[in-house]
Amino acid sequence: MSGTTVRHEGRVRIGDGAIAYTTAGIGSPLLLIHGLGGTRRTWDHVLDSFAAGHTVIAPDLPGHGDSDAPAGDYSLGALAASLRDLLVILGHSSATLVATASAAVSLCNSPTSSPSAPTG
Repeated sequence: MSGTTVRHEGRVRIGDGAIAYTTAGIGSPLLLIHGLGGTRRTWDHVLDSFAAGHTVIAPDLPGHGDSDAPAGDYSLGALAASLRDLLVILGHSSATLVATASAAVSLCNSPTSSPSAPTG
């Protein structure tokens, strides 16, 4: 951990597994999504800056980092649903999405993209 931002790490049960995440800061929610093969640690170097004005949520996507691998549904729809469920469990109805280029394109084209889904 760098700087003085207090970070919280946890795991929540979603579907048939658990999603690991890091949160920090206070303010409007900002959901940080890493690319395929990455982890939430992708964002460690900028997390403190983002947390200065936001509640930052950086999950390990299903099957990545410390999150469990799903039983078999790796579809973009399942991924988007997992992220939506994570937000709800953490007490947020929406969030601004910050993603690596590949993750952003995939999530924006997901069949579950809707006004109630993360924005950004």
